[in-house]
Amino acid sequence: MGRLIRAGLPLLVWAAWAPPAFAAERPSFYLDHSGWHATHIVVVTEGKKIDGKVRVLETWRGDLRPGDRLDLPDLAAFAPLQSRAINTLLAAKPAPGQPQHVTGDRMVLFLRWKAAAGGPAKGSWTAASGGGMRVSLAWVEGGQTYACVQWKNPGPNDPIPLDMSEQKMRERVLELGRLRADLGRAAAVPDPAKRAVALCPFLDSDVYDARRAAFQSLGECGEPALPTFRKLLGDSSLGRRHAEVVEALGKVRGRQAGRELAVLLGRELVFWQREGPRLPRGWWNGGGLKWAEVERLRDHYSVALGAVRGLGEGGHREGRQAVREFRYFWQSLAQLREIGQMGEECGRVVAKLEK
Repeated sequence: MGRLIRAGLPLLVWAAWAPPAFAAERPSFYLDHSGWHATHIVVVTEGKKIDGKVRVLETWRGDLRPGDRLDLPDLAAFAPLQSRAINTLLAAKPAPGQPQHVTGDRMVLFLRWKAAAGGPAKGSWTAASGGGMRVSLAWVEGGQTYACVQWKNPGPNDPIPLDMSEQKMRERVLELGRLRADLGRAAAVPDPAKRAVALCPFLDSDVYDARRAAFQSLGECGEPALPTFRKLLGDSSLGRRHAEVVEALGKVRGRQAGRELAVLLGRELVFWQREGPRLPRGWWNGGGLKWAEVERLRDHYSVALGAVRGLGEGGHREGRQAVREFRYFWQSLAQLREIGQMGEECGRVVAKLEK
């Protein structure tokens, strides 16, 4: 269960919850994000009047029952017909019979129950997504799903057709629920060394939130997890995850963890001493290189930066010399100095460790 397949999910919907920030960026519906964080996922109907008062038809997650009624005032924002207009500009031509507006007759809501003092019955409903209720729901019209997605930037986040039926969405939600349960069991293993091993299948999950939670738990395993860290960093098939592995290693406290980071930074220094002198100017943005090579270099950059930051965060004084040497070499080549972040971070960490 460490790996879930994205079959049937549109590109705009499966992406991680933290896309690059732009001035006109608006929240979008991301099924995996909302499906991961929701405590309750229900199919509801709003009836004739769109006023935020809904009745539960089905429950996909949580303890709500058919017939239960919820008062969700944020849904009243969709009362105007134009606010529910389906944007079809992405499609070459609209599918036969596709509606022009979503109705609210059938919706999938992704909710979180926020408990309050006074007992389990006291509390309130909030959206599962940090972007609010607008992007924590999907409409169902004729078995097809629709959701608010900003499909171009700048631009609005209108309801658009998703490449997914209601049945496919339900199957994905159930998959996410099983993944959450499996990860929860792995993170609860009492022995930290065994827990680290149990977390490994989740570290390459295609579900961003699952992967981040697994790495967070891995970092909390402490020095007993160091053999697992070594194994992960020695696995070339996980190269695109090595920066996340190093970030988690940077959370581990103790002298041995510091030595591991210093040795890792030493290996990265050897890599850049070999590759750096033959790099063209502008290499970071692909100047004169194939893109696969750019990605490989960026991966190594992220690993080195993670090691430097980990040494600083952990106060690992034994890593001072490794950071000094890396910084000296990085500053010695013009094509490496173009990426000033590395030199600045090394300088900051050395100053901190020398204190």
